[in-house]
Formats: sequence, structure tokens, C-alpha cells
Amino acid sequence: MSNITRILAILLFATLTVGPVSAATVLHANQVAQGTTAGSVSGTAKTAEGAPIPGAVVTLVGPHVYSTTTGANGAFSISSVVPGIYRVTVEHPGYQTATNDIAVVAGAAQTLAVVMPVSTFTSLRTIAHVSVIGRGTFNTTTAAVNTLSSVDFQNQGQYSVNHTLDQIPGLQISYPTSSANGASPGSIVVPNIRGGLSYETATLIDGHPVAVVDYGDYVTTFLNSYLFSSIELVKGPGAMSPQTNYAIGGTLNFHTKDPTLTFTPDYAAGYISDGGFYWHLGLSDTVLNGKLGFVVALAGVSDPGVIHNQAVYFNPGPGPNGVIGWNGTTGNVASYNDNRSQIVGTNTSPYLLQGLVACCYTYNGFFNQSADLFKLQYHLSDTTRVTVSYLVTESYADQNANTASTLQPDIFDPASGHGYSGSFAPGTRFWGTTGGPYPGSTGGTENEVNSEPIVQAEITTSLGDNTIVARYYHANVNRLIDGGTDSPFVPVVQDYTYYGVNHDVFNYRTYNGVSEPTAFFSYYRQFELDKLNGYSAEFSHPYGEGNEATLSWEGTSYETDGVGSLFSCSPQANGSGNFTFIGLNFFTPCFGGPGDPYPGLAAPSTTVPGGASQIWNTYLLRNTLNVTPTLAWTVALYDNTYRNTYPFACTFTPGWYGQTLGNLGHYGAACSPYGSNVLWTTTNSSHFDERTALEWRPSPNLAVRLSAGSAIAPPYLAELSRPIGYPSGLGPTVTISYPNPNLKPETAWGYDLGASYRLPDGDTFASVDGYLTNLYNHFITSLSYSGIVCAGGTFAGFPGSSCTNGALLYYSENENVSNSRFEGVEVSLRHIPAKGFGLTLQASDERAYPYNISPNFYCSFVPTAGHPCTPPYYNTNLNIVPGENFRGNASFAGTFTPLGGAVSPNGFSNTNVPYLTGNAEINWRAPGGWWADLGSTFLGKNNSFNAKPFWITYATVRAPLSSTLSIQVSGDNIFNSLPGYYEYLGTGINYTLANGYNAASIEDQLGPAVWHIELTKTIDAP
Repeated sequence: MSNITRILAILLFATLTVGPVSAATVLHANQVAQGTTAGSVSGTAKTAEGAPIPGAVVTLVGPHVYSTTTGANGAFSISSVVPGIYRVTVEHPGYQTATNDIAVVAGAAQTLAVVMPVSTFTSLRTIAHVSVIGRGTFNTTTAAVNTLSSVDFQNQGQYSVNHTLDQIPGLQISYPTSSANGASPGSIVVPNIRGGLSYETATLIDGHPVAVVDYGDYVTTFLNSYLFSSIELVKGPGAMSPQTNYAIGGTLNFHTKDPTLTFTPDYAAGYISDGGFYWHLGLSDTVLNGKLGFVVALAGVSDPGVIHNQAVYFNPGPGPNGVIGWNGTTGNVASYNDNRSQIVGTNTSPYLLQGLVACCYTYNGFFNQSADLFKLQYHLSDTTRVTVSYLVTESYADQNANTASTLQPDIFDPASGHGYSGSFAPGTRFWGTTGGPYPGSTGGTENEVNSEPIVQAEITTSLGDNTIVARYYHANVNRLIDGGTDSPFVPVVQDYTYYGVNHDVFNYRTYNGVSEPTAFFSYYRQFELDKLNGYSAEFSHPYGEGNEATLSWEGTSYETDGVGSLFSCSPQANGSGNFTFIGLNFFTPCFGGPGDPYPGLAAPSTTVPGGASQIWNTYLLRNTLNVTPTLAWTVALYDNTYRNTYPFACTFTPGWYGQTLGNLGHYGAACSPYGSNVLWTTTNSSHFDERTALEWRPSPNLAVRLSAGSAIAPPYLAELSRPIGYPSGLGPTVTISYPNPNLKPETAWGYDLGASYRLPDGDTFASVDGYLTNLYNHFITSLSYSGIVCAGGTFAGFPGSSCTNGALLYYSENENVSNSRFEGVEVSLRHIPAKGFGLTLQASDERAYPYNISPNFYCSFVPTAGHPCTPPYYNTNLNIVPGENFRGNASFAGTFTPLGGAVSPNGFSNTNVPYLTGNAEINWRAPGGWWADLGSTFLGKNNSFNAKPFWITYATVRAPLSSTLSIQVSGDNIFNSLPGYYEYLGTGINYTLANGYNAASIEDQLGPAVWHIELTKTIDAP
């Protein structure tokens, strides 16, 4: 039986066996059982923008069934209602069905405010509800749901979405290890839901996928909060999610602003205490007698960040391979005075002792952005509307501060006995680079440019009682990092003051505070271009009282124009990096081979060549049944198909760099970033996911939910793109990359049990959810012995290879290994009055860890009797420990063991998963726009900052200046938690690795307190 047939059969069986609630007892509004004192139910049905909805069918199902329709003003009234608990359903073609439970009391009138958003793909459909007039967010869906509105971001003065999102239980905004610094506003961050890794979290904009084809994750750094009306979070296996791709932990959706019913200006202008500013201007209205709605939202940011004009000492050639050319010298010189220093209590021994120090290099961390949203919505009729939107963000950030993990607190240790007498004292600690400085403020750059345009067009219409929605969307992520100078052959020259002793193979050189002209040869370009085109179609059919069957299709075509490092200056053979000359007599340090079409440039490092692509289709059939007046059941069945095209090998192409006579006609050549010499392979696969959910309403103020189902994380292109390498080397082992055509997707099965309770005051809401998800086929890059031994100076199957007889050939492959588990409890208590003091308490206790790991997982060598694959001989994947929460895939700066030699403590994740997070806030509101809050976010053990548990405290005071203008002061990290500027090696959490040894981690920083002073549109208390 095919998957589609199976879907239809299951849902047909469910419908026939359970069926809708019987309509045999339908009563008209003027009917009531004899001898019973009746109540009444009345209210209005409106769109999310506040427009009345005439002709909507209102149904009450309980002890009896009542039905009526709304009038021209959206109002309805049902009198003589028998007391009891009723499920209220309001339906109209073209709008999302609204449903909730109420209690009708004898002799009492019940008044309802019904909100029915337009049927659209842009929302995850978690906000449609009927509510008794009052305040709050009472979750009556079948899933664990959180929703933030634009007001939540404005109340904290945040142009970025990230810090406010971090306050939601079960959602972490993570700073990837070694590629982000929390003290810099342009740092790369990614959302993680319920411990799921960055590519195990589905991130959508307006309900559609975004361009994540290369790495599977979405960077939220560049999203501007002023362009979004709400952010929806569906956690776990909720059956409301539009698809299951990457939704291991859940789905996060950013919903752009929609047209308002009346003219609504929206504006803000703010000054940042670090010297920056931001602004927003928005206009929204519906004109032409309610036919044409529009939104224009423009926002801008110019934020230098707290890391600006920060001067640091540096070593021009740190480590044993630092490359320095001296005045009058034309050869390379090793920095022999740099030595390792072990961090106390660990086996980590980085190069902390530096023999040569220069003053000074300036770091900056600015973030500039222009963000725009344009949206038009035309109403062809009451049930037919067309919406077209264009969303774009253009961002520019200085990577010097964003990746300031390249700094570490070194110790000045000049060689003794060579006449050093400078004022910079031996033993002084200073900030030093580990890879050579980019002179960002003096002519060179390390800047990131990020452009993300998104276009979509949607039509909603009706066919009888049915609703039809169709959509097209297109999105790009165009990201470029340019490092160093504008040319690999033209250096930046400036004077630095040098202290210390260093030597080449001929003699020592001593610097006692001498100013020397210095030339930096440093050139680097890293690019990424993802793009997608997608189509969606949906047909919804209501039946019975509040039941609905939905059939939808989502087809998305992903394509990349390439990702990798286009060119890099190569001062050393077979390497790339920076080349520093002290003195004016320098030569061009980049060497090109004969016939090299790009002389002086190293071969591009291409992660995914241009032309790689993925075509995904998701067919969804969802059925919602009101089994009883208090019990709703949803079944969602997803049939996913995948077509992946990726490189199998790259071949010799005359005129392309990286080709040698040894690989002429053979695999293993350097891949062109444009895909011109790539041999492609295509694989097809499919996966069937099923989800089911129940919602039980034993009383109108209590909702109990239970959901279960599966999800999938398909291999992304960077995971599939690992073309065959070419073996060469004279050591005892040689490692090459190798593709894995049998790589399976990660799959998961999870459960969620939760409840929401509305206290009798109508303003206080409590919620709790417990979850368990088992993950299979976790991705990881592993080394495995190929079984090929070097004989006769070559490896069999690789003609022309060069190796030492007896050497072993290893494959570096992306594989599926072990299992992982995600489990935890989320709790929340919110008091949200119309005026006066409010309270928010939220917490999440998370576990995300691997289990069932084979011992061979920790060894990259062939075990022998004298060197078994047991502790302490483990030498790879050391930061993955069964039963311990995931840890970032960090470089631990030269981790050594008593066995000798450096090890690689890599892991599954690019970030840590904390065990405990939480948020506490008290606030106060008053009519007229007054607002004040004081809150603190807790990040517990194993947080992504690699810091001990700490709190980030924020505060806001807003006062109205007039009915339309308010002044607001907001502070972030006001008590200076983690106040430094640079990541600090050795002060973070010391991890025990899988082999039993301890490794020092790098503690990230938040930077000092930042304050925003803002003039903004007055927001009155609802």
C-alpha cells in the first residue's frame, strides 16, 4: 500500500468509526428543555484586525446542540441555553475555525469575543480561539505553544529578536562555540528547541521554509523585531505543525505584520548607550472601502557594539608555525619562543607563552542593518483575498569582534639572555591572537555582509463551505565574509611597537619597545549563497459540528550557488593564513604553481559546490474530530519525499587550480566552487511521519493535551557534500574525505503531556508540559579504516598517490551513529491584569544526551593488543559523553593527554544544551501607556556561554508624553553578568572527556550593561 493510500485509509477509518458528534439533538435558540432554568450566550465574531465577520456559523455542542449565524456586524446571540459545558465552534469559509469550551450557568449571560484569523499559510494556526472577554493567553490547542507579540519586544526595547526569545521555556538562542561572541551585536546565533541541535529545529518565516540548504539551520541574528507581528513556537510532536522536516524539537515561525483595519502608524527611534541608534517607521491601513490593505515597515540599526576601538597587544606570529618575515630576510621564520602552558586542573596546553609582543591592534564589532517589509492584501470578496509581500534585511557586521574567540589571555615570556630590557614586563598577561590579526581599523577588514530577500504571494478563496489556499514563495540567503586586505598581493603597512625576543635560523632579534613598520599579507573570502523556490496548496473541508479535514502539499526546491572559501593567501606550502613582515623589505608571500590560472592563491576550500540541490515535497492530511463536547482528536499524516543532488567526486580540469599530474584522470582533485569539475550523484528517498493529539476540556478553565508522533532531520547539503579526496602523505596514516551515499536521515519519535489552567480571576494562567523524544541515526563525522594499506609507495585504487609503505588509509565520512534522547519539564505561571502589577515565572529543565554509543566511536585507529580501543586510548569524539547534555563542538586549544599528542574533543553539536533555564519578571501597567518591568533570565549549567550558571537582568520604564508619543528607557544585562569583551580560554566550564581527561573550555562574554533610550508610539494597556 502506498503512503498516500495509507493516509486516506487511516483517516477514512477514523472518521467512520469515531464520526462527528451527532446533530440529532440540535435545538434552535428559542428551544429549551422543560423545567430547566436557562442561560444565554452572545458575542461578536471578528477578524484578527477587528473587522466583523457576517454569516459565520456559531455552534454550541453540549447537553444540547444550538446553532445560529452572525449578523452584518458580526454579532450573535443564543438564548434559553440549557446549563452545562459546551464546546463553541465558529466557522466561515476563508477563515480559521475558532473553538473553545465554556460553562453556561443557569440564569447567567455568557459573552464571548471570537477572533477568526484569515485562512493563511503565514500562521501555524495556534492562535485561533474563542475566549471569554478578558486578558491572557490560555492555550487550548493540542500542542505545547508559546506566542510572543510585537509588544513583547517593544516592552524590552529590543530591535533584535534573540534576547526576548531566550526567555521562553524550552527555547534557547545559542552562541555557536568558536564562532560567536555574545558581547558583539552581530554574532551568529541559532535557535534550539527542547535541546534539539540547530539543524534539528524547524525555523519558518510566514509559515514557509527558509533558505537553509547548506547547513540545515537558520541564523536569527539578522531578523529585526519591528517587522513581525508575532512569533509562534510549537514544541514537540504537535499535530498543528505544517511539516516535520527538521522539527525534532519543534517549529518556530516568524509572522510578519498584516494590514490593519484602520490607519495605524507605528514608529520608534532609540539611542544605545554604546553610541549606536536604531529607528522604525511603519504604516498600515485598509482603504478602497475595505478592499485594499497594506503594510509598510522600515527599520534601521547602526550599533557599534560594546567592542569598538578596543586596543590589544598581539603576537605577530603565535604558535610554532607562525610565519614572520624579518627586515632583509626573504625566507620563512618559525616563532621558536612560543611555548605551551598547561591550564591548571586540565589537560589543555595551548600556546600561552609568547616571546614577541606588539602594540597595538584595534578590534571593532559594529552591526549595521536596513530592514524592510512591504505587504499588499486585496479583498476580491468576503472570502477571496490575494496577499503579496516582500521582506528583506541587509546587514553588515564586523567579524573581528564577532569571532573574538581568536583572542586569548597570553603571557609575555621573552627568551632570557638576549638583552631584553623593555618596559613591557616579562610575565605580563595580555590579549593575544591565535591566528594573526586582521588590521580592521587600519585598512584591512573582516566584515560579514548578509542579505536575505523573501518574496511570497498567496490567494485564499472558498468553494462552497470549503477553503482553498495557494502560495508561491522565493527566498535567498547571500552571505559573504571578507577578511584581511582587498588584494592578496598588496599588504597593509603600519607601525607597531615591539617587545621581546625572537629569532630565525640565523640569529636572535631583541625589541625593547622599538617601533617598526609592519606589513600584513592577509586575504580571505568566505561565501554562502542559498536560495529556494516553493509552492503550497491546501484544501480544507468542514463537516459535522466543528470537524475539519485538510489536505495540503508543500513543494520546495533548494539550490546553492556554492559555499566555502573562495580564495585565501597561502604563505606556506599547502596551507593558508596570514604572513607578517617586520620591516619594509618584504616579498609577495603567495606562491603559485606552473600553469596556475590564479597565481599566488590557494585552491578554494569549497564546502558545497555550486549546482548542488534538494527538492522536497510534503503531502499532509490532517483530520480534527470533536469526539465529545469536551474531547478533540487530531490526526496529522505527513508523506515526505526527497531528491538530493550533491558531489561524488571532483576531477582534473585543465586550467583549474589544485590539479596535479598525480590525479590526472582520477578522483580527488580540488572542487571548483562553481561546480564546473564536479561529478554529481542523485539520491531519492522518502519518509512517512504520523502525529496524533488529544485535547480534553474537563472544565472551561482547564485544558489537558497529549500528543505523540515522529519527525525527521534530512541530511543537508554540507552533510552530503563530501567528495572523494586524494590520498597523499608520508605519515603512518593518511586520511581522505569520502562520500556516504547510504547516509540516513535522523528520525525521532516523541511524546508530550501537558495542561493549561486559567485561574478564576481570568488574568492568571498556569501551564506545564513534560516531554520525551528518542532520536535515531544521529549525524557525525567519523574516521574509519578503509582496509587499504600503502604498498609500493601508492594506495590501491588511487594511481599516482604518494605514501609510506605500510601506511593505513582512513576515510573521513559523515555517518549515522548512536541514539540520543531529549526529555524535560516546562512550567509557566503568568498573571496579566489589564492594569496594575503582573508576574511571569517560567522554567525549563532539559536533558539532551546520547546513549548506546559503541566504544569504537571514540577511536580513529585500528586497535591492537598494546593500544586497545578503551579509555584512556580514546582519541576522537571525546566531548560526547553518554548521559551528559550535548556540548559545543569546540576547539579546546591543544588538549593533550599523558599518552602524548593532541586530541580532537569534537562533538555532535555546535553549541551547549543547558540543564536548566528560566525567566522571572514583575511588571506594572496603567492606562495611558505607562509600563515598567524588571526581569531576569537564568542560564544554568552547560549553557552556550560555557559559564557557570548566571542571570541576565533587564528592565524597562515607559512614560507617555502624549496620547501618541512615549519615552522609554530599557536596560539589558543591567547587573553586568559576564561583562568582558572577549572569550576567555580556561575560565569556562572544565569538561571531563570520554577518555577521562579534563579539557578547558572557552568562556563567552555578554559584555557590560547596555541601555536604550527610545521615543516610541504610545501603547495603551488593552
